[in-house]
Amino acid sequence: MKQLASTIIGSLGLLFCIATTAAADHPRPYLSLIGGLNLADEMTLSDRGGDFITTFEPGFFAGGALGYDLGDGFPQIGKGRIELEVGYRYNELHDTQFSTGTLDSAGDLSTLSVMVNTVGEYREYAPTYFPYFGVGIGAAVISMNETSVAGHPLIDDSSVQLAYQLLAGVCLPLGKNLAMDLGYRYFGTLDPEFTDSRNNKVEADLGNHAIEIGLRLRF
Repeated sequence: MKQLASTIIGSLGLLFCIATTAAADHPRPYLSLIGGLNLADEMTLSDRGGDFITTFEPGFFAGGALGYDLGDGFPQIGKGRIELEVGYRYNELHDTQFSTGTLDSAGDLSTLSVMVNTVGEYREYAPTYFPYFGVGIGAAVISMNETSVAGHPLIDDSSVQLAYQLLAGVCLPLGKNLAMDLGYRYFGTLDPEFTDSRNNKVEADLGNHAIEIGLRLRF
């Protein structure tokens, strides 16, 4: 546990140190493509009338990143990398729960994000596999698209918020320059605010869990 905490703290440090260490560490650029299952947490929405809860069907996550492998520059935390990532999440609404009962819902929730990630890697088990842990921060456009409850319009609006994520997984090297990542990520944002079909403000919360697979090509 102590080693894991050191990895996460050190990964954050990479974000601030990259400018001064890149030349010494001879970083290698890479391109990664990611995809997988996205599970959206139930969303609590609050308006002047009180709280209600919307649930979602399983959806998908897809993304890509450009990054640098920082090599051996941080032996105290293992190897690491830093990347700029674009991601997209999509889930359809399932139902909405009010104090008076639960009603079927339609429409979808989508999130487009731009994140800066720092990742610490443990390569003691290479070349067979090695675990990684990371953190990310950025911005996201959260959209509730043509949502309705029992056929009545609910929200069709977007909100831009600060976003954050936690990453964990296992890397499987497939060759000198190609690797496969099998991982989990939690993605969240500050609470978005929407305008509903009656022009009322609605506050919400957002959380996502993704089980993903990725391919990473180093140059």
